[in-house]
Parts: sequence; structure tokens; C-alpha cells
Amino acid sequence: MNVMTSTNMPSFSEVDIQQKEFLHTKFKCKSGFYPIWEKTNNIKVFGDMLEDEFRKINIKKNQNKKRIQFNLDRKEREALNGLQAKHDLVFRQADKGGGGVVIQDRSDYLKEAERILSDVETYQLLKYNPTKEFLEQMRTLLDGGLTQGILTKDEFNFLYTPFPRLAILYHNPKIHKSVTSPPGRPIISGIGSLTANLSEYIDSFLQKYVPLAPSYIKDSGHLMEILQDLEWKETYILVSMDVTSLYTVIQHEKGLLAIDKRIEEDHTIESEQRVFLGEAIRFCLTHNYFGFQDKFYLQKTGTAMGAKFAPGYANIFVAHWEQQAIWNNNPYGANLALWRRYIDDVLLIWDGNRDDLNGFFEFVNTNSFDLKFTMEVGNETLNFLDLNIFIKDRKFCTRTFFKPTDKNSYINFNSCHHKKWLQNIPKNQFGRIRRNCTEMQDFITQSRELSEKFLLKQYPKPLVDKSLKDIVDLDRSIFFQRNLGKSKDPTEWDLAFFTKFNSRSKDIELALSKCWPILRNDPILSKHLPAFRRVIYRRANTVKNTLAPSALRPNQNKIENMDNKTHFLSDKPKGFFKCSACSMCRELKTKVVL
Repeated sequence: MNVMTSTNMPSFSEVDIQQKEFLHTKFKCKSGFYPIWEKTNNIKVFGDMLEDEFRKINIKKNQNKKRIQFNLDRKEREALNGLQAKHDLVFRQADKGGGGVVIQDRSDYLKEAERILSDVETYQLLKYNPTKEFLEQMRTLLDGGLTQGILTKDEFNFLYTPFPRLAILYHNPKIHKSVTSPPGRPIISGIGSLTANLSEYIDSFLQKYVPLAPSYIKDSGHLMEILQDLEWKETYILVSMDVTSLYTVIQHEKGLLAIDKRIEEDHTIESEQRVFLGEAIRFCLTHNYFGFQDKFYLQKTGTAMGAKFAPGYANIFVAHWEQQAIWNNNPYGANLALWRRYIDDVLLIWDGNRDDLNGFFEFVNTNSFDLKFTMEVGNETLNFLDLNIFIKDRKFCTRTFFKPTDKNSYINFNSCHHKKWLQNIPKNQFGRIRRNCTEMQDFITQSRELSEKFLLKQYPKPLVDKSLKDIVDLDRSIFFQRNLGKSKDPTEWDLAFFTKFNSRSKDIELALSKCWPILRNDPILSKHLPAFRRVIYRRANTVKNTLAPSALRPNQNKIENMDNKTHFLSDKPKGFFKCSACSMCRELKTKVVL
């Protein structure tokens, strides 16, 4: 089977267009349809009454300003404003740090970014913003899919983004490797970017292949279920391996070959759709551009950490290597009592001596896939994912593993979130520990430590104690049961009201509950509408959003020294200026307000 390249892949014009059964997704653009001519009296009354109730809430808020409770006091707000004004500092979440925050000097952060981007094998500096050029190429790709019937009109409209945002690169410091000069893990924030929706479309096809790999681990719970059926032998050694920089080392042609072979085995996908998916993946890989500061870059190898389809793509690539090196033609196959993998993390049980294990380590590191492994040998105890695995009475036991860099990052009970959501956090976390701990004594020890963390975050002690008691009284096997969901009446609509959480959310819920019966009295809607169920709250603004956005905050001192008539980040002068963030800038005229 030849690799899918631009020269040997059949073009759309070469494909015999026939009536074929292509697989389609449910992706479509958000509807802007508003049935104004179908508005019944009940709907109109409901809308008018709800507006009136919201107006009363607003009046009540203005009349009782002292009753509004902020989750930051005056000194905390002043401190936050002061940190925002520190343009010489950069705030980032620690990589694998359990929520820890790292404060870096801006110059150090930029120096590390320059080091990352100086890797000419991975990144290429572009001379201009390629959005317009890439957008035209993407339109050609999608037009071909639409013409053949591979894409529906809804899918086409979802995938084509006429005004994309520019993806932004940032990096999180790896303080677990160095505290004074931490290397950065590059991440590309591509929400709303040119290939964001196409990446999501591709991922919907790739994800179904990931669990088919013999080594597949879904999560920690799945791993514990696997281990409970095994019995420890004296000749066993616990070992973990990690693929170094998996996302960036995958060469495009090798990755595309692995994907093509996997899709080829799926007889539900027509050959034309397989070709289209290959070209779509190629487009995402070769048009993975982003901005940093005032420059544009292209990632030349691998896939970006942050792309929706990246985990599935990497999973299938490693599974393709495993098929050749682990499950077949493996001179050490008899020594592998277990080989299980979670993306780039491998847990294996070695049946043999250390010399042979070292030989196997050299074997897996000698491959044509550019995969490089690190290895940690634990003998009878090993940390893997969020578990500490150990042996007791020839059985595999586990407890929760907390990394040395983990901090007490649980959200404060007085934070701006719905109380019911906050009240569920202790119970959920105690449940996680109960699931992870095979020994009751380990659970008791870790639950005490967890209780102290919650109390430090101002969770009421009665709430913490009750949450713990509720979990202690449950059998551990309950936490391994899969949530099958509840069956519902297909004629009944599952409706929810979405809004951002705020201090008046309780009043909003009461207003909706009060007005909802008007809709249920409608002769048509009454057949479908349920009783008022729920309000779903979007997350309110956070300190992280304020201090650590993906795009590096501009250096205000530098901006003020620049020609403020042309720089788009300056507050001076007043007017309308080009931002260069999308292809529309070249079509716009600069206007200045005098």
C-alpha cells in the first residue's frame, strides 16, 4: 500500500462519481433561525413576562448594591489590578503541576519561546500572514468533498470558516524538570482557527479506531479492572515507558500511512471518503500555522498539541508501530506479560531479568517511526497515570498517586460558582480516591489529607464530613460501573437554559420557573415540553482568564514608546486600526478619530 501523498492519491476529478453511501456526521453551524411567523400567543406572553422579571431583577440589583456579594474583597481586587499592571511578568499554569501557577519574568518567558521556535526542523518562520492563501486552498478541498457527496451542505458550512481567528502559541513551564529555568511545553490555542472545525470533523472518524488497539487504556478505572485479573509472579518487573515528544515527532507521510491503513480496514468507509479524509488530515498537518508576538510560524512536523484530532492521530500512529514491533516480529514477545498504553504512556509487566529488559529497551528505541522511549523500572511498585501500583499478597493493588508538584488547587468554596456545583466537589473527589485505593487504610489516610485541603479552601466542615461518610458507606465496586444513562421519552424535548453564572443566578432560576407554565399551556408545545428542569451555567470570568490568556499580554511600556498612530495594541490614539489577526485586515482602511 503506497503512502497517501499529493502525487499518488487519486484526485477528485479522477474518481468515478457514483451514488455511494458515505458516512456523515451531525456537525452543522449554529442555527440563527427564529420562527417569527410561528410565534404563538403563549410564546409572546412568556417572552414579555420573562423580560419583565429580568427587568425587576436588574432594578433590585441597583437598589440593593450592598447585598451583592463579590468573591474578592477590596484588597484582593486591588492586588489583582496590580498584577494586571505588571507587564514585565508572565503568569502561566505549571505543566503537570496540579494547578500550580508559575510567575516568570517576561524576558525569561520570551527567551524560552525563542528557544522552542528556533528548532528549524519543527517550525518555519513565515514572511506574511498566510490566512487568505490557506483559506482559498481549504475552500477547494471542501468544494471537492461537497461535489462528490462526501460532505453534506450542513457539514460544508460547519467546516468552512470564512473569518478564522489566528491560532496562538504559548508554553507552560515544566517546573517538575527545573524550578529556576523550566523548559516550556508548547501548546497552540486554535479555537476558532482555520482548521479547528475540520480537526473536529476528522476526530469524529478517528476516535472509533482508538479503542480497537490491543494495548488501549481508556482511563485509570479501566487499568485497575485489567490489573485485578492478574496475579503477580516472582519473575515479574513493573515498568513504565514514555514516548518523548510524541505529537511533534510524527512525520507527516508516516502518520498518513498509519491512518490510511487503519481506515482501509474499515469496510463501512468508501474509498472516495478515505481519500478525502486523507487529504483533510494532510491539510491540517501542512497548514498548521500560528502567531507569536508579531510573527507568523508554520509547524513542519507532527501535529500541534491542542488540535482536536491530535490524540486520535497519535494513538493510531503508535498502534501502527505496535502492530509491527510489539504484536509481531518481537524477539522479546515471550517476556511481555502485559503491554498497555494510554496515548504516549506505556505500562508493561516484564517477565524476565534486567539484562533482557535493557535489551528490549534498545529494541523499541531502534525503529523507523522516529519514536524514542524513556523507561522507569519499579520492581514491585510504580507510579502510572494517577495511580501508585504496588504488590500485596501476589495481587496488584493501587492507591492515588499525587505528584510532588501538586498543590492544593481545589476551587475555593467562596468562588463565583453555583453552590450545588461546589457542594458536589468533595464527594466526587472522595469517590475518586475510594475507587483508586484497593486498601481501606490507604483510603482513610488519603481522605484525611483531602479533608484538610478542603477545609483550607473554606469548605464547611459538616459538608466535608457528610461527603466523606456518603462515600465510605458505598461498596468500591460501584465506582467501576459504567454510566449507561437514563432512557427518555423520544417525543419529549431535553431543554436547558444556558447563561453565565453571576450573583443573581438564583433570581434568574426563579423567574424561569415562574414563567415556564405559560409555555406548557400552549396547545402545541404542551405535547413536548417537560417541566422546567435546569439552568446550565457557563463559567464566569476567572483570575486565570484575567492574568494568563493564551496570547501574551502586550508590553505596555514598549507600546507607549512606539508610533501610537499605527500600533493596534495601543490605547492611543482613538480610532480604528488594522490588527493583522485575520485576512480581513488587508481589506480595511485605517480611520482615526480626531
